[in-house]
Amino acid sequence: MQAKIPVIQFREQRGSLRDSMATRVELAGRKELVLHIRKLLSDRMIDEEEIEIKPYAYDSRTGWETYLVSVRDYGVVGFSDGYG
Repeated sequence: MQAKIPVIQFREQRGSLRDSMATRVELAGRKELVLHIRKLLSDRMIDEEEIEIKPYAYDSRTGWETYLVSVRDYGVVGFSDGYG
């Protein structure tokens, strides 16, 4: 039996929650998240090891246990509801 790949919700860092939630996508695990971030930052060469996902806070506005998603030498790219 194959292990189920967790679905991760990801939203980009924006000036407001509404603008950020407008960018929300559902991705099948960390590998898809890495591919998505590479598309967002297509002007940079990004190795998977450069992407860090770490616990941030519970956000009652979204209902997410929120994780901060950042890229080394770039900064925060966005937020997710899971680690993947």
